[in-house]
Formats: sequence, structure tokens, C-alpha cells
Amino acid sequence: MNARSAMGSLTPEKLAAMVVDVVSERFHADAKTVERETRLVEDLSVDDLGIIELELALEERLYQEGYYLDIPDGDETKWVTVGDVIDEVTHLVTAAPPSSTRT
Repeated sequence: MNARSAMGSLTPEKLAAMVVDVVSERFHADAKTVERETRLVEDLSVDDLGIIELELALEERLYQEGYYLDIPDGDETKWVTVGDVIDEVTHLVTAAPPSSTRT
């Protein structure tokens, strides 16, 4: 199984929607207004603790989808926009070795 097939039913579009869903739930934002360009700090008032909570919520959601992935410590500090989060999550899922997924 290659990394792409390890993604299973999580297409990049579904991953993006999942990230927007988690962001909107976590920070009480209207999902219709959360876009790739939405800035976490400036637009959503996310603080350092909020970033950590977002990381944990994303890991939990990925686990529910069948992926046991840890977002590497420090990677979340690079997140400026929702698009940065989407790109990171998509990269982690597509690069995941088959052993990172539950069967």
C-alpha cells in the first residue's frame, strides 16, 4: 500500500473540510466564513493555548477517521492561516506509512 492509498477515503478536499469544521467548532466561527486565507490569530483570535487545542482536536478527528498520527511538536507554530493547517494535515496524512492507519 502506498501513501496515497493509505489515505483511504480522506481526499484532500475532505481533509480541508475537516480542518475547517474543527477550526469553526473550536473557535466558534461560522464555517462558511472560514477560508484558507483566514488568519488564526488576527481573524479568529486564537492564542497559543488555542493552537495547542486545535492540534489535539485535529489529532482526535484524524483518529476517528482511522489515522493515528501525531502532529510533530513545533509544526503548529508555523500555522498562520487555516490554509497552513490544511497543508500540514494533508501532508501528514498523505505521507503516513501504512502502519499509521488503523485497519
